[in-house]
Amino acid sequence: MSTVISTIANALIEFILSLLRDPDTAAEFEADPEATLTNRGLDGVSYADVCSVLPLVYDHPSVVQRSDPTPASTPPPVSPRPSVEEHSNIIRELQNVINNNSYITNNATVLDQSVNQNIWAEGDVMQLFDNEAVIASGEGSTAAGNDVVYDDSTDSSTTIVAGGDATVDSTFDSTTITDSYNQATDSSATDNSTTTAAPAAEPAPAPEPLVESEPFVDESAAMVEAAPLDDPLADDEY
Repeated sequence: MSTVISTIANALIEFILSLLRDPDTAAEFEADPEATLTNRGLDGVSYADVCSVLPLVYDHPSVVQRSDPTPASTPPPVSPRPSVEEHSNIIRELQNVINNNSYITNNATVLDQSVNQNIWAEGDVMQLFDNEAVIASGEGSTAAGNDVVYDDSTDSSTTIVAGGDATVDSTFDSTTITDSYNQATDSSATDNSTTTAAPAAEPAPAPEPLVESEPFVDESAAMVEAAPLDDPLADDEY
């Protein structure tokens, strides 16, 4: 019996803490308190159970009382039951916890490497301290004394275990083309030129007729007359 009570108490404490740290859970409880308790398996808790675990909730290191608490909201109406008053008290008490307290998350890391010693000596004392701290703080952090090799690859292999033969269909759809995609295209240039008859060139003017010049006579040259023979030559008789 004590184990069951402890389990219910732990579940109730965790539920109250979730109301403080999770806005979605608080909104769900605000909209429908009874359904929220039922979904968490807490529909059988009593007002005394809630009052008994509240001191443990208040002593939690992450729970602090608000300096300016917001006014408690009016609980929504519940369906009539024999224990309506007790359910109303439970809902009202849980809403008071939500409205008057906050959940604080503190992820600070405190590292103390100081050395406390008592030393008695008659002469000089020399001590060497080499303190190296490796801290991994925060979600997903990794700490190591040396290099860290991170493998981010994804293994997509599949292992098949069968009692007999196992057939794995690794075929793929193929497409066969029976005709080519050649396309005749007339890329000839379009002649947009225009033929125009050029005007005929004017004929060149005819040259002027040449004027015949008088024959050139060298007046310095004298005509030599042949000297007449004195006597006619007689034919030689042979």
